[in-house]
Amino acid sequence: MVGLGARGWSVLLVSATTEERRIAAAIAAGAVGFVPKSAPLPELLDAVFRASSGREPFAPAGA
Repeated sequence: MVGLGARGWSVLLVSATTEERRIAAAIAAGAVGFVPKSAPLPELLDAVFRASSGREPFAPAGA
């Protein structure tokens, strides 16, 4: 992920893990946000659209 932001990419972490240290490592490496794979489709799509438009994506409540 390192360097992708400099190239104009937005990386959104979509993962089954909810381990804070892994999510923090991905954010530190350049991911713009995190969404669990178990998120309902509308929430996942919203996070993707937000990340692609430069807005901050979010993890759904309870993640």
